[in-house]
Amino acid sequence: MKKKSILIGILAGLIMAAGIVYFDLTHYIFQTADAANSQPVNIHLSDKESIRILESMLTSHENWKTIQGKAFVTYYPEEGKPQVTQVDVLINAPDSLRIETTGSESETEDHFLQVSDDKYLYEVDFGHSLFTRLPHPRTFVEDDLKRLPTTLQTVYQNEFENIPVIYPHPLASFIASPIAELVFPTGLAQRRGELTVVEEAEIAGRSVWVIDWEKKDEFGQMTLKERLWIDKEMGIVLKIERYFWNEFKEVVEEISFEEVTFNSPTTTNQFSFTVAKGLTEESVQEYFDLPENFGQRDSLTP
Repeated sequence: MKKKSILIGILAGLIMAAGIVYFDLTHYIFQTADAANSQPVNIHLSDKESIRILESMLTSHENWKTIQGKAFVTYYPEEGKPQVTQVDVLINAPDSLRIETTGSESETEDHFLQVSDDKYLYEVDFGHSLFTRLPHPRTFVEDDLKRLPTTLQTVYQNEFENIPVIYPHPLASFIASPIAELVFPTGLAQRRGELTVVEEAEIAGRSVWVIDWEKKDEFGQMTLKERLWIDKEMGIVLKIERYFWNEFKEVVEEISFEEVTFNSPTTTNQFSFTVAKGLTEESVQEYFDLPENFGQRDSLTP
């Protein structure tokens, strides 16, 4: 994964989150007070099973202290062969992470590491022999955790002029991989749409709920279609299929855990980072292509 691709991935995630907040206008889990012109309710308060599933996703980060696993992200282009990326995940809540991403054998440059030690979050681009020190996630995580909703009623209250306001898990924002929203699905659970419980099954040796999630616009056109496999004990998403091609009938992306364990002991060595021979440090300004004097008073003067 090239440096630019990593940055684009982070920005795309932020833009997607903003889009969910500002453009998810017509589908509500609850009926609003002035709902005369709104769409029908998609998920009813009386649907106890749906409520239980969604609230387990909302509070999933409270159910575990550590998570370790191996997952695969598969993108299916409209034409050509699938593109597969392996993601090795190690997280010690609330703010320690080690995420290693490796592309297919033919994409040797696609090797990227994120790891937070006691002081920094390191972003390592092995393909270009570069690393960057970024602020530690703890700088932001503690306060932002207090914003997360814990019940669907709270989600309903998080609206601004009838526009749903979604609060993703703060640590998820630091992870440059789509695996973030599976490990921290509180943002997914705050979306509007129509949820259907399909069945119960098993993924990576764990019991899951299988649900379909769909959303249509005011003209009845499909805008989102997904199938999710949700861990019944922990509330995280162990697999997701996103449909888009052929009028939302064919999968465009699949993310799935092959292995996962919770609450196993971790050591500080697992979150340490030593600069290997051949790696060159890249400044934050270089990493984000910022002007050298960015942030200085004179640089902000017209």
